[in-house]
Amino acid sequence: MLCTKVFGIGLSRTGTTSLNEALNILGIKSLHFPSFVGPLSYCGILKINAEHFDYDGLTDTPVAYSYKKLDKKFPGSKFIFTERDIDSWLTSCEKYKAFRPENQNPVALDLLHKKLYWTTIFDEKLFRKAYEKHKADVSNYFRNREDDLLRINITKGERWERLCIFLDKEIPQDTPFPHSNKSN
Repeated sequence: MLCTKVFGIGLSRTGTTSLNEALNILGIKSLHFPSFVGPLSYCGILKINAEHFDYDGLTDTPVAYSYKKLDKKFPGSKFIFTERDIDSWLTSCEKYKAFRPENQNPVALDLLHKKLYWTTIFDEKLFRKAYEKHKADVSNYFRNREDDLLRINITKGERWERLCIFLDKEIPQDTPFPHSNKSN
């Protein structure tokens, strides 16, 4: 089946920025942390709008939350689950708990965080539970579709080879894999 889109469905702080940059290097026009359109409460997902159709890839938390509906809307798409050691992920989340992307409506962002993490502020127990739930949900959803999902731990050094094999792309020669947020 023809791949229509590539979706990075890892939660923030798991290598989603690096993945987004890598997709762009591979010629897949990708957008990191797509903006919300209107309140999420009426649809329960990231609302796809004309801006998003200009992209072949989308990554980060709004996409992670919406992956099941995106899968139905874009059959044949590829999904990349960026994962990370949970303790280092929690440390990174706590460090960046006040982070608010400039292009996001704060009300919509809080609503997304309430839906994913059951809170709008960093809470280690809730974030841990949310991470484990998301990981289990992704595994369960794709349990019979291994060709549609790549699990990759960019923070542990999994890079071009696994990504390029999954996307059927040539490994970029003399181009290092992007590594954003190196201190996290």
